Amino acid sequence: MSSIKRNRTIKFLTVAMLVLSISVSFGQTGVFATPEGKKAAEEKKAEEEKKKSQAEGDKADTESYINELNSKAASLKEQAAEVQAQCDAKTVEISEINKKLDAATVAAKNQYTNMRKRIKLMYEKGTSGYLEAIFSSGSISEMLNRAQYISEVFGFDKKLVENYNNKVSEIKDLKAQLEEDKKELESLNASAKEKIKYANESMATAQAELKAYVKSISDSEEKIKEYEKEIIAQGASVGTGTGKTGNQTTQKEIIQGDGVSVTSEELDMMAAMIYCEAGAEGFEEMLGVASVIVNRLKSSKYPNTMEAVLWQKGQFAPTWEGKFAKALAKGAPPVCYEAARKALSGYSNVGTSIGFKLASTGIEGIVIGKIVFFG
Repeated sequence: MSSIKRNRTIKFLTVAMLVLSISVSFGQTGVFATPEGKKAAEEKKAEEEKKKSQAEGDKADTESYINELNSKAASLKEQAAEVQAQCDAKTVEISEINKKLDAATVAAKNQYTNMRKRIKLMYEKGTSGYLEAIFSSGSISEMLNRAQYISEVFGFDKKLVENYNNKVSEIKDLKAQLEEDKKELESLNASAKEKIKYANESMATAQAELKAYVKSISDSEEKIKEYEKEIIAQGASVGTGTGKTGNQTTQKEIIQGDGVSVTSEELDMMAAMIYCEAGAEGFEEMLGVASVIVNRLKSSKYPNTMEAVLWQKGQFAPTWEGKFAKALAKGAPPVCYEAARKALSGYSNVGTSIGFKLASTGIEGIVIGKIVFFG
């Protein structure tokens, strides 16, 4: 191969390697991110938020249904307890009636037996014995008295037996009524227990549904966070591949601070969070929020990257509320960048505070405007 051809080949390979290197470099800095990709992520996020909203509505309906079931179950249990108490009372009444029935039956039977004995004795002696008792009287008056006495004895026995028989019949009727009442109460009690069982089964089903809705909401929240991160990444990378315009800094820039260094992308995140948390307040409040973020980056108790600090679970509400993603996509005002850079330079107007809340919460700390800084 001639030297000219060899030189051309070398030049060609050099150019090819350079192009490949540039392509790889751009790929790593997000050249493949596109407005379409960001839009797709935003659409997925919106769809997931709609799904989450539906699940939250279903969850609220189910919780209301469970509360209603709890109320009905409690009422049914009270009714069942009341009916059971009535059944127990009727059982005691029936027991007392049975005792009276047994006593009245025995008394009637004894009275009937005594009457039979007197009748038997009368027949054994014959009517002459009674006639003799009547006609052996010393006077008509005595005879009439004896006849009247004998008649009254028979009448008394007959009336006594009739009274006992009536009493026995009355007690039997009362017992039958009590047993009928008890049967009805037992039926009501069984019905109440059946309703309680159904309510408990419905409760178990509703609680299972509630658990599923809670999981669905949690899953949606996780997906929304992922889509927000993707939107942020897409928004940070879409463009020329060299950086951003306006208030934001170039992507390759590294901001060195007092023990902290952040990239321009992280500075954008920090400024967006400052805007979300204190954008409606004064510069000192913004600087306080910026100082808290820097203090957390320095602290061993918190993550050591801007993204991890801002997205730490349960910390900065704008991340899961969607405000942060919107602020980052739109770009924070210059004053937020000013507060961020000042805090990164090592200045803090809240000392080593690592938390902040509304001053109205009553937490002790450094109060600036409507915000108290603590920790």
